[in-house]
Amino acid sequence: MSKPREDSPPRWADRLLEWFCRPHLLEEVQGDMRELYGRWVKQKGVTKARRLYILHTFKFVRPFVLKRQIRSHPVNATIMINDYFKIGWRHVERNKATTLVNVLGLTLGISCAILIFTLVTHHISFDTFHSNASRIYRIVSEFRYEPTEYQPGVPQPLGKAFLHDFSFAEKVARVRSYHSVMVTLPGDKEVKKFQEENMVAFAEPVFFDIFSFPLAEGNGETVLNEPNTALITQKMAKKYFGTEHVIGKILSVTSLNKQADFRISGVLKDIPANTDRKEQIYLSYENLKDYNAYYASDANWGSVSSGMHCFVLLKPGVTKTDVDKAFPSFVKKYYDEEEAKVTFFRLQPLADVHFKL
Repeated sequence: MSKPREDSPPRWADRLLEWFCRPHLLEEVQGDMRELYGRWVKQKGVTKARRLYILHTFKFVRPFVLKRQIRSHPVNATIMINDYFKIGWRHVERNKATTLVNVLGLTLGISCAILIFTLVTHHISFDTFHSNASRIYRIVSEFRYEPTEYQPGVPQPLGKAFLHDFSFAEKVARVRSYHSVMVTLPGDKEVKKFQEENMVAFAEPVFFDIFSFPLAEGNGETVLNEPNTALITQKMAKKYFGTEHVIGKILSVTSLNKQADFRISGVLKDIPANTDRKEQIYLSYENLKDYNAYYASDANWGSVSSGMHCFVLLKPGVTKTDVDKAFPSFVKKYYDEEEAKVTFFRLQPLADVHFKL
């Protein structure tokens, strides 16, 4: 006869217990019995341990564990929960490798889900904080050459012509961004120079009626109304002057080998991170002609730059479809027959600007 295994109690005793015991109690009872058996083996040896195991098996064959029960007893929720934890812990101890893999997989899955949710939430939040975001659109260009060319920019005169020819919009604003600009701060002792990238734009005053970029200082009704005036953010005010109170101070802007001085007439609160308008300095649109007179001409329908954007705030009830249907006749008015065949304009919702063009 083969020698009994120390970690294996009598199988027939287990079967007897399985036959008598109610299913929902079986795992707990067997778990307790196996723990006792292991302790007895170490203390008393295998033979005595097996005898004690058989004896305790018969002791467990009592009415409260029998499959057939004459009447039900109330269930103690606390005891049941403790039992579940005990059973669960035993399962972990028996299957450590599997448990580790499952826990790591679950942790990785939850972490990835949280990361994806955070990224998606951040990107779909772009420019949703503007009070009239659902009615703000950007006019974009489409040139049907081979292949078709899409352009976020529009001709400089388009904004004024759109407002004059149609009654779709409450407000129309043009903004011209510049890629690289030198900002100089005149001083008695030292002249400070800053090379700024993608942070300076010429904007019409109504731009700040369409978009909700609040002022920290200055009069919102008059900002950028006068030539040679500027708006800067709190961040730039601290960078240039070490303080946010900079109304009346002068900064000089150089671009395309042209230079002009601007008086700061207002300070914007810092631009939120979830916007595609990253400019930190806004200059009076009237001064655009000082840097490029040809480009700023109202007769210049042939030049389209990706930095020239036109935003419209549609009147309540006006739809994108209404405006897009009107653009073909608009194009025929300002372009010759050949150019009109390949030139198209359309509205792009503000919510799409972050993801397209």
